[in-house]
Amino acid sequence: MAEVKTKAIYWQRGENIDFLNETDETIEAGQLVPFGEAIGVAGEDIPAKAVGSLHLEGVYKIPKAEGEIDNGVRVCLKDGKAQKHTAGSDEGCAWLGHTVAKAKSEDEYALVKINV
Repeated sequence: MAEVKTKAIYWQRGENIDFLNETDETIEAGQLVPFGEAIGVAGEDIPAKAVGSLHLEGVYKIPKAEGEIDNGVRVCLKDGKAQKHTAGSDEGCAWLGHTVAKAKSEDEYALVKINV
């Protein structure tokens, strides 16, 4: 088999990326933004058809669906809320990441490290 000698050219660090808002509405700072199979968090208001900062790493407080979510659990976003990701039930549920602390049933938010 021949050796592949593909080169990569450094573009940017990657924790934050330049993101083109292709919609007709402003994306507000802090808004969760689906990004392919990942999720991003708008780092600033991004006007329609403009480029702005999208965070792809970090731990965020995200509104939580009903029920308890243990620490280290895979979570997805459904109907605007973080919920446990259950194999086979991911329809309409966008991948978020993993919880970094236990969220009790009465908690309004879950702490989620996105994209891991």
